[in-house]
Amino acid sequence: MVDIQNHQRVQESLSYLNDVITQFKKLEINPPIFIFFHKYDPALTRNVNQEFDKILLYFREKVLSNPEVKITSFYKTTIYNLSTVISAMSEILLTLYPKANLIQETISEFATKSDFEGIEIIDQNSFIVGWYYKDEKIKDILVASTPYFLSLNTSLDYADTMDHEGEDIMILQRFGKYFIFKKFSLNKEAVPYYVLISKDNPEINKEEFKALINLLCEILYK
Repeated sequence: MVDIQNHQRVQESLSYLNDVITQFKKLEINPPIFIFFHKYDPALTRNVNQEFDKILLYFREKVLSNPEVKITSFYKTTIYNLSTVISAMSEILLTLYPKANLIQETISEFATKSDFEGIEIIDQNSFIVGWYYKDEKIKDILVASTPYFLSLNTSLDYADTMDHEGEDIMILQRFGKYFIFKKFSLNKEAVPYYVLISKDNPEINKEEFKALINLLCEILYK
């Protein structure tokens, strides 16, 4: 974790990372390393962000020039944009999750067939355990919407979001897109998961949607 707003400690962070790598060598372990450039706050001016980008580039070059360092990913994060933290931590946890590839394949195949622009599967801790994004623009929109829908979920009774057929499903319009949000679980005792979908119109094939939920239940609860 690098405090991008504390210029004086960037070099200290590099030295600390090198010390960590030295200890890894002594222990004969080679775990993946994820670096967070934190405090990339949205309220900062463009000029300040350009200065931060120079620091980030310098840090990356120094780290990647060391062949003994196994860096998996770099992330820009800020507490003022919760989606940056959720997205980063979700990607990291998925590298440790044995079912990740199966979930990704299932979601991607369903999204392609159903012409969805983006899908996220979210667990009760707000981590995204599976996703599909048509492009980077859709990714930014969907990831930015995730905290909004999770907060909305906690403030609403699902009985208030049921459609005329009794389906516990929420459909809202944001950023010029339609979002479909649903909580699901294998049974009342099981922990809940959530599916969030973005598309250009509010229409969905309910049979296909139910099939996706059932398949995800099989994967997640098996």
